[in-house]
Amino acid sequence: MASTGRTTRASTRALATGANLSTPSTPTPSLKRKKSLKEGEANPAPAKKKSAVSTSKKDPDAGSDDQNSGSPSSSAATVENNSGPAPKVDVIPATLSFDFAEAKRHLINADSRFEKLFSKLTCRPYEELAAVEPFQTLASSILGQQISWKAARSIKHKFIRLFDPSLPEAPPAPGDKQIDFFPSPQAVATVNPAALRSAGLSARKGEYIVDLATRFSDGRLSAKKLAEGTDEEVYDMLIEVKGIGPWTVEMFSIFSLRRPNILPCGDLGVQKGVLRWVLASHSPKDAAHLKIAPERLPGNSEEDGQGVGASSNGSGMETPVASPAKEGNPDEDADGTSILPTPKASANPPVTPKKQKAKKAAIPPTPFTPSVFTSGPMGAPVTPIPLPDGLTVGGLKSRLAGKKTKKGLYLTPEEMQALTEPWAPYRSIAVWFMWSVIDDGVIS
Repeated sequence: MASTGRTTRASTRALATGANLSTPSTPTPSLKRKKSLKEGEANPAPAKKKSAVSTSKKDPDAGSDDQNSGSPSSSAATVENNSGPAPKVDVIPATLSFDFAEAKRHLINADSRFEKLFSKLTCRPYEELAAVEPFQTLASSILGQQISWKAARSIKHKFIRLFDPSLPEAPPAPGDKQIDFFPSPQAVATVNPAALRSAGLSARKGEYIVDLATRFSDGRLSAKKLAEGTDEEVYDMLIEVKGIGPWTVEMFSIFSLRRPNILPCGDLGVQKGVLRWVLASHSPKDAAHLKIAPERLPGNSEEDGQGVGASSNGSGMETPVASPAKEGNPDEDADGTSILPTPKASANPPVTPKKQKAKKAAIPPTPFTPSVFTSGPMGAPVTPIPLPDGLTVGGLKSRLAGKKTKKGLYLTPEEMQALTEPWAPYRSIAVWFMWSVIDDGVIS
């Protein structure tokens, strides 16, 4: 799959951490509370609560766009919250479809430098498993498209308050206990567009959310279908959703479905990492500049504690190439799910620096240069990665210095496929590390 969408740090966080559930079979506290109000004559409740969400299909005239809108409680129409039994939470189980130990052996045999990476860094999507709620993950990603993580956190909180107005008006601060509740696809599929605009969603983004919810509600999408489908079937199912493009599908496949052989060819951050990795295999001088920056990995950044950043400021992934079709409008249509893979992280804002320190025992706090970048396990030289026809070391260096291809890429999809062929069928694991590859100077 080749990725072509524009990304934001907020939407990346949503996909990179996925809607992780520690107890997937248990309804969230908010859902249990709603169920008890419906069933519990023994525990009488106050007067029936009103929801800010209207299920009316009437769409009033234009509403305001994302960030300058009122609170959800100011929505024009309200209806009784006739909540029935809590919907069954639809989750992707915390399992792998392949042998991770075998994947490690394969990559180390293909390139001895991976041995040091595996010893220093945890490949989180494939080693720290948790169940993932796909609707919450993808919805959170759409909510975070094209805006900063702070704006995304605010809009997401207003969005979920539409479905549970008893929640506090302000989102929890970073580091505080986060809200577990997220509305069901059935509830979101029937929401009034005006209510979504009151929560800060643009009309287009509201359309995306409702389309996603409708597909989960009517069964076209489900955790089972996504978990059991082939890579191609997953792509076909998700690419039909409004607001989801190729790059989003790839990130979801890596971080939520934990597929082993996904290569996001259109991701500039991955392209640059692969380019540096290849050049370092051809020259000890180039290898001396190569560093691994753990903070660039999804979930390790202080600003974006939940996922890979999608910016060009050196703190995370770079913005992928814009799609000429569905993602042509940079404000609305761009595919901005930068999977990283979100929740329980999807619901959580970035962690505070204090919490970041607590995690540093398992992750080096500063960039490191594994000795195997310049020599193999027994002192033998690292085998240079074969270059496809038409590529030279000098040409790759010029691209790294800024002379990209005509389409603005460091590497074309065909070149990416060829250079990473030895990693197959475990490209996804290697890609995880490529986001962290940097250099400490201009490679000469």
